[in-house]
Amino acid sequence: MGEPTFSPDGKWMWNGDEWIPAPPNQEPSVVVRETSTKRKDEYEKEILRLQYERHIETLTKRSNDGLNAMLFFGICLIVAIITPAEAYEGIPFPNDVVQLFMLIGSVVMTFGGWAVMGKASSEIKDTKRKLQNLERL
Repeated sequence: MGEPTFSPDGKWMWNGDEWIPAPPNQEPSVVVRETSTKRKDEYEKEILRLQYERHIETLTKRSNDGLNAMLFFGICLIVAIITPAEAYEGIPFPNDVVQLFMLIGSVVMTFGGWAVMGKASSEIKDTKRKLQNLERL
């Protein structure tokens, strides 16, 4: 005779004609274990999906922050270019040096924002692809 079939809660056993109380210390049948494994897989898949979605939200914020930095320092760059050197009088550095520092700082920060935005955008695409592959499973 094969292995007996137990109810999912393990409290009942099928004797071929009817359900009877299961003997003490009996484990649920293999079918029930497969169902539990399937539920566990679905649960883990859902957790992974939520993690991917949260990661996409975080990367989108990072990309937006990069865009904001790029815009802000781009504006600073324009201001540094159009502001006459005389506006920096009274600063204990030569006017041209102050203007040069503002120019270099603005250029570096603009490209930094651009780089952050590009990297975040690339990661968003990669994470969305992973999410689509997960949903196909």
